[in-house]
Amino acid sequence: MAIFYCIRRSMQSKVQMRKFTHGGRTPKTYSTKSLLDHLHRAHSAECAQLKQKASKTVETTSSSTIRLLNDKPGSSTEKQPTLTDLVEPQQPFGVNHPMQRKLNHLVREWIVGALLPYNTVKNGALVRLLKTACPRFAVPSAKYLRTCLMPDIYNKVKNKILELIHDEQSVSCCSLTTDMWSCQSMDAYMALTIHFIKKAAWQRKSAVLQCLPFAESHTAENLLLALESAFSEYKIRERLHLVVRDNAANIVKAVNDGDLKHVGCFLHGLHLVVTNSLKKQKSVATLLIKIRSIVREFRHSTKAKSVLMKAQEREGMPRHTWIIDQETRWGSTYLMLEGFAGLPSALLRFLLHIFDKTLCFAL
Repeated sequence: MAIFYCIRRSMQSKVQMRKFTHGGRTPKTYSTKSLLDHLHRAHSAECAQLKQKASKTVETTSSSTIRLLNDKPGSSTEKQPTLTDLVEPQQPFGVNHPMQRKLNHLVREWIVGALLPYNTVKNGALVRLLKTACPRFAVPSAKYLRTCLMPDIYNKVKNKILELIHDEQSVSCCSLTTDMWSCQSMDAYMALTIHFIKKAAWQRKSAVLQCLPFAESHTAENLLLALESAFSEYKIRERLHLVVRDNAANIVKAVNDGDLKHVGCFLHGLHLVVTNSLKKQKSVATLLIKIRSIVREFRHSTKAKSVLMKAQEREGMPRHTWIIDQETRWGSTYLMLEGFAGLPSALLRFLLHIFDKTLCFAL
């Protein structure tokens, strides 16, 4: 049986020795409890001094020694770590772990705020970054993000908007703007945005109610059905003041058939006036055609772009890439002409001479 020895000098300068057993028969059952009890009982002054000294040198004193001095006889505030305690820090967070839920929310917020696709979470560099920052974080998959995380935040935002627009003391009526949109892959979408004024603060607020795929034919009947479905879902038909739409014949007929008060978008009407005026003037239309061909050359040819960049650098000009106008992009014709006219005439003649381009006007 293992034995502790406690040695002290008495007042008569005699050395006294006292034995304390381990309290067990096998090494697994050995304990220092009897020695600890004796230290706190018979050597309280020395323990107090050691405790005070430890508090002054806490940076160099081990945490286990401090706990030993603070513990009272018979207390068990600290237990020996188990195998689970040692292995758990290396295991991924559970789905319902507070830190996992918080990090999932931050990833979801980043995806929404930056308008990124769901498969962004598959990016290897991003996964390494997140794993380095928090090794226990289980990066959500694109499917989990799409089927679990996004519907959850969508429902929360939707309920918040419903609560806001149906607060009669704050909002008395609302108006809508709607438009059709096609992405680069030629998938059509219908967007619906609500606008209202909060009475208390007299602030104008807007929120996108929906932007849903629209696979059906863009007839007036189908457009009206989509509008009525949104009105029913958000219960805003009774409080609807006005619908702002573009000047396409199908949406005009749809809102007329639905007996909705509506008005055309002023900016869209102004855009049509400008573009139609440019088409009606033959000299201007011819000029635009020639400028488009020159701009297209510098946009689609790597050799032409390289020559343009070198010429701009030689002239001390900032690097500028021309844009080409698109009929559905408002103001793009003006931006194309502005970039073209911004080049000095000498530089423009040089570039046109290289690619054998001619214009119908003097430079």
